[in-house]
Amino acid sequence: MAAKVFAWQNYWQVFACPILFIFSLSVNAESHVSDQVHDVQRERQGFEVIRLCAQLDFMPYESIDEQGQYIGIIADFIRLLAEKMHKQLVLVKTLDTQQAQEFLKQQRCDIMSVIAQNKEAEGFLNVTEPLLQQPIGLAALADSEFIGDISQALEHRFAVVQETVLYETLRSQYPSIKITPVENAKIGLAMVASGKLFAYIDSVAIIAYQVQKQSILNIKIAGELALKFPIAIAIRKDNPLLLGEFNGAIAELREQEKLFILNKWLSINYQRGFNYGYLSQYLAPIFVMLLAFLVHYVFLLRNNKKLQTSNNKLMSENECINSVLEQEQQAVNQSIQFAEMISHEYRTPVSIISTNLDILALKNQQKAFAIDSQLTKMRDSVAKLIALVETALSREKLLTGKLVAHKIRVDFYLIVQQVLFELKKSYPRRQVVLHCEQIKLPFFGDPELLILLLTNLLENAFKYSASDKVVALSLVLSAKQLTIEVADQGIGIMHTDMEHIFDKYHRASNAVNTSGIGLGLFMAKLVVVQHGGEISVVCPVEGGTMVRILFPVPSDND
Repeated sequence: MAAKVFAWQNYWQVFACPILFIFSLSVNAESHVSDQVHDVQRERQGFEVIRLCAQLDFMPYESIDEQGQYIGIIADFIRLLAEKMHKQLVLVKTLDTQQAQEFLKQQRCDIMSVIAQNKEAEGFLNVTEPLLQQPIGLAALADSEFIGDISQALEHRFAVVQETVLYETLRSQYPSIKITPVENAKIGLAMVASGKLFAYIDSVAIIAYQVQKQSILNIKIAGELALKFPIAIAIRKDNPLLLGEFNGAIAELREQEKLFILNKWLSINYQRGFNYGYLSQYLAPIFVMLLAFLVHYVFLLRNNKKLQTSNNKLMSENECINSVLEQEQQAVNQSIQFAEMISHEYRTPVSIISTNLDILALKNQQKAFAIDSQLTKMRDSVAKLIALVETALSREKLLTGKLVAHKIRVDFYLIVQQVLFELKKSYPRRQVVLHCEQIKLPFFGDPELLILLLTNLLENAFKYSASDKVVALSLVLSAKQLTIEVADQGIGIMHTDMEHIFDKYHRASNAVNTSGIGLGLFMAKLVVVQHGGEISVVCPVEGGTMVRILFPVPSDND
């Protein structure tokens, strides 16, 4: 099964990529971009030259790096097409899409990438068959709810890059939408992160790239619009033969080739270890509170069982026993309320810290205080603290039956991407390989519980396998069910433990040297059952553990 990476979204992008390009371009003092094309020094004998207009900085789609190399998703696609066509590419640097179109109109170059071509360019450009369909996403604060339909959130204000096809399309399709035009994605995301705007609309690929590059910790992809822009190649109309050649090469592209390119630029790889010692000074009070709660809760359960047995033997003491049981239930509720209070009390100071970090980051960019490293460390700590408190509270509610599934229509693939994105902050050295045939997985479930389920399974896989071992996550959607498999290369599970693996507080006999209290798979089963699914665990012959989940997929009429 091919490794599937989500086809991230964009609105006015360029799709270009050379096979072997060694270029040097002289900068024009008036336009700040060179219009002089340098022939490739190692051009192979007999290869036709194609001049390619490319933007200087439009990652993750295309850019020219510090070494002068043309890189990005678009770059790799056009390099592959040129190889299939036996063509040699020569690069022409341009500042933006408008200048690239002008160069094609003046016959300074032959091709450029295009997304959602505007009517003005139709007079002098032909467009190939699309390479990819780019959906558009909403980036909002991490505590925002999932947005299934943007029309239900039009009372909010959105940030969109100005003078783009996406900007005009949104204005046309949603006349009442409130848009604040911004210069670029970096500014738009910063305004959302600081709470000045509700959400930023752009390609999910661009959102993810900027969030990682700028280390924005309080932003998530909260929804997807019903818009898709095709990525294609624009060719001058006076060269119809070249159009035919490109269409032929595009038709020959295999799905595996597309996935390989997307996975190269958009897959999630974890490269640095998680420093538990560093966080202990901040989280020690929470750990002590949670440990005390769990010990007290176990004691209450055992005591409750004894009281129920005594009630059957001594009917005369029924009133007294009922009173004791009521007091114990109150104690459980008080424990839950205490956990919620701790979570609430943490949110206020953490929110203040996070907001001021955003302000410091903006001032640092303006005045160059050289505190980028310190800001990054503080952001990471705040994000990990928030995630730990929220996850701990959700688990406590689930264990006590206070958290019940509230199902809505969601894209399960977006939920997976959010979980992987959050786990990267806590386990930067761990590598997750995602296998999926589809780019969209419609599902009916509770987003909060599904996130808790995936986080639990992946953290278990990390915990019981070596840090240099890969964890595989597989998703398969059929007409009747969604299959999820999480496989690690760890210590596995003894055959004698299989029968009790989903029991509460049960720990495998070979896991005594690993921290834990035996609640991970028990809570996972609770979530699966609430969604009407099935969960099983197998240990392959080659070693490790694989957890398989089968979720029913209701029909559109259900």
